Amino acid sequence: MKRYSLIAIVMIVLALSVLPVLSACGTAAPPAATKTIKIGQMLEMSGPFAPGLELVRQGTQVCTDYINDIGGIDVAGLKYNIEIILEDVKSTPEGAVAAANKLIYKDKVDFLLGPAVPPMAMANASVSEEAKIIRALTIGSGVPGELGPNSSYTFGPMSSTSLIGPVYKNVLEIHPEIKKVAIVGPDEPTGQYWIETSKKWAEKYGLEVVFTELYPVGTTDFFPLCTRLWDTKPDAIDLGVGVEPWKAGVMKGCRQLGFTGPAFSGDILEPNTMTALVGKDDAYEMYTAGLNPNSTDYTPMAQELKRRIDAEFPGVYQDRHTGGWSALWTLTEAIKRAGNLDSTNVRDTFQKMTNFETLYGNADMGGFKTFGVNNVAMTPRPFIKIDHGEITDIKIIKPQFYEDLD
Repeated sequence: MKRYSLIAIVMIVLALSVLPVLSACGTAAPPAATKTIKIGQMLEMSGPFAPGLELVRQGTQVCTDYINDIGGIDVAGLKYNIEIILEDVKSTPEGAVAAANKLIYKDKVDFLLGPAVPPMAMANASVSEEAKIIRALTIGSGVPGELGPNSSYTFGPMSSTSLIGPVYKNVLEIHPEIKKVAIVGPDEPTGQYWIETSKKWAEKYGLEVVFTELYPVGTTDFFPLCTRLWDTKPDAIDLGVGVEPWKAGVMKGCRQLGFTGPAFSGDILEPNTMTALVGKDDAYEMYTAGLNPNSTDYTPMAQELKRRIDAEFPGVYQDRHTGGWSALWTLTEAIKRAGNLDSTNVRDTFQKMTNFETLYGNADMGGFKTFGVNNVAMTPRPFIKIDHGEITDIKIIKPQFYEDLD
């Protein structure tokens, strides 16, 4: 029997024990990113537009964690982690300008997210566009004041105004009896643009618009508006854009006056919030291009977002979480495809992107006929029904701008 030295035996044992460890390390986790991309997030965390926007911040946070957990993003072979720096724009144009200046010139961010509300987005465009810093709008309601040839570094990860027409079409397929519609919204740029666009779509589908009204931002007593609306006897109500307390105020007041028809919006009607605010008995026949938080039938990416929100913020998963995720995800897709962090190169790449992954299916960039720039992600969205606390997935719908009609 051949004799082995003690040192040789020890070396063999150590080698055999290390091999499985090395093998496991090769599959357990991606290599850690060695660089960081700093992204400033501007949000209305205080003031009249703040309700619901903490959810946007949470959506961005879990998207950041997900990207970093999978090893960051690959930019020309280099791995980058994401770092988010949050600034409150305080629901004022002045606050938006101050936030943009701080993030760009003091914090030295590479890119920006937000704000969520058009007047604030318009205000800080003067800062970000002059600095040639890419901004991905957090919710992206999409009005010409936010997006255009003079704001070519500003992008919308989705546009709720591009969902007005598809929602009208699908509501009318379910309720062909609708002949007259009322349209309401807040008296600010998105609400104003929404009513004018909704009127075009309503008339395209042969509807008579019997009532339109813009209410002051921050309204809490909607009964006088509802009384005027109800006098026109509409068959349906377009609840327009805005936060849930405003839309629910209109819905509740009209139900109390005797309105029994359908109500809808291409903007978010968060099902659980609307049901709670309107009251379960009156929260029926409502339709929206929005999220069913109970669904398990969406894409793997959407399921990952839901899993992370449920784990970190139990019991609060809502549609506005998707806005925070989508803005960051779409921006990082443009950075990856550009292959560097140069804003102008990322902008040019962003505008030409096709077939990129989103929460509800792949999308292309669009919006040129409406905005004069190809800066909106034409993101598919769920179309759902809210009925006495029950939420029904109807289909995934594709966005369309009125100007894109043949």
